[in-house]
Amino acid sequence: MTVTSLATAEERKATTDAEGNYAVPLLSPSTYRVRVAANGFNSH
Repeated sequence: MTVTSLATAEERKATTDAEGNYAVPLLSPSTYRVRVAANGFNSH
């Protein structure tokens, strides 16, 4: 998963835990784009 700040273009990457949950700690208040990828799925 990639989280990108629309204000600054800063990117943060994260992977899932054993249960499939994501955590991206310490994000500043902003608007973000979140992209998730998995094998076998297309990206649009």
